[in-house]
Amino acid sequence: MVKNVGFTRRRAEGQIFRYMAWPGQATAYMTGLLAFLNLRDDLSSNPGFDLSQFHDTLLTSGAVPLSLLNEASEGC
Repeated sequence: MVKNVGFTRRRAEGQIFRYMAWPGQATAYMTGLLAFLNLRDDLSSNPGFDLSQFHDTLLTSGAVPLSLLNEASEGC
């Protein structure tokens, strides 16, 4: 993390301890991120896709289960 991300040693250690204590959180975060990026990639091939509207729609929807993520993105 220090070498590749540019974190200070103290910040990197904090992240490592966080992942050790709460490994499921990092997995859940990455799963959600990948779902969001995959949905964005799928929709971006549609004519009229508006990235700004996509972000506005999903971010204003708040936290939604991944099973509802597609529904939340309808109309983007």
